[in-house]
Amino acid sequence: MKTMRKLYDYAIAELEDVMKYSKCAMMYSGSDPELAKMYYNLAKGEMEDAKSLHEMSKRLSESKIGTEDVDPRLMELWEEMESYKIDMMAKAKACLDNAQM
Repeated sequence: MKTMRKLYDYAIAELEDVMKYSKCAMMYSGSDPELAKMYYNLAKGEMEDAKSLHEMSKRLSESKIGTEDVDPRLMELWEEMESYKIDMMAKAKACLDNAQM
């Protein structure tokens, strides 16, 4: 579970960066298109990283569930965390889409 928690934390950090860079891209889109494009590209890269981390944590959680006796309270917490991460992914994607060059 520690590895899954690290992947979760890293994915959330990446998603926060997607939103941060997307906002910067939007902020500079009118005044400095080159800077805006750099921020947009950074945001896209962070989104790809977040997707990779999400897929790996999903794979690990599915393999753990199938092979171990997992405390139901722990599973409930994990499901809440996954739900939050998916919500964050949707928000980050919306920011990225709004910043699209």
